[in-house]
Amino acid sequence: MKRLAALSIALLVFVGTTAAAAPRTSLTVTLQEEHNSGLQAVAAIRQAGPDLVITITVNPRNATPLGARVRQGTCLKKNPRPSYRLNNVINGKSVSIIQNKKLSTLDDGDYVITIRRPKATPYTYLACGEVK
Repeated sequence: MKRLAALSIALLVFVGTTAAAAPRTSLTVTLQEEHNSGLQAVAAIRQAGPDLVITITVNPRNATPLGARVRQGTCLKKNPRPSYRLNNVINGKSVSIIQNKKLSTLDDGDYVITIRRPKATPYTYLACGEVK
């Protein structure tokens, strides 16, 4: 009986360790509005083979293109230079592919996804979400 209990504990430890070691394959980031923009946005990030696919959905929908970027930093202190340029959000949606990047690249660092007015100077950020 003691041997069965020890084997059960060893199996639980092995299964727990194996499950914890599996890398994440998707992540959802909720972007918070900035500057009273009224913008609500969600970014779905998923691993697709060697690439990352980032799908952004924005409400309210707007025919005017909005710039979307991945930047290092936090929503309070963003790097002004984007790490990755994403496709503009048009009519409430953007789908971008970042080639040869693992989700852990964004997940392990301090990165944010931003949405901004594309032609405003200085840029006006409308929404920001931290990748965690």
